[in-house]
Amino acid sequence: MSAFPQDLSHLLSAFPPVTFAFAYGSAVFPQHHKKDLMVPRQTDVILAVEDSESWHRQNLERNRNHYSFVGSMGSRVVSWVQEDFGARIYFNPFTMINNMVLFWGSHMISFQTAVVSGSEVRCYKAFSPPC
Repeated sequence: MSAFPQDLSHLLSAFPPVTFAFAYGSAVFPQHHKKDLMVPRQTDVILAVEDSESWHRQNLERNRNHYSFVGSMGSRVVSWVQEDFGARIYFNPFTMINNMVLFWGSHMISFQTAVVSGSEVRCYKAFSPPC
């Protein structure tokens, strides 16, 4: 596994408390066979939370601009979308935090949904202590 280019723990101060966080993808683990474009790379981040409605309520107060129009319907609707559709992750792409472009998603912790659907995450870098 390649060396992690930077510590991402500073990102957690932008969000309500999470149980666990990790980053993955080519912005975290550069792929040497791909040309380095002069475009800022989006860092893929998953934030594990225990109570999605409560967490989104707090995060909407802090970071309403991170959310699509769904955020305007409140934390209950965001949580409903997260918990009842797809991989149980609510993603927010193209979010700027500390001059970094993030594609972050919140994942409700559950043994039944421990696997992230849609893509195979082979390498990841944890940047918060596990629960």
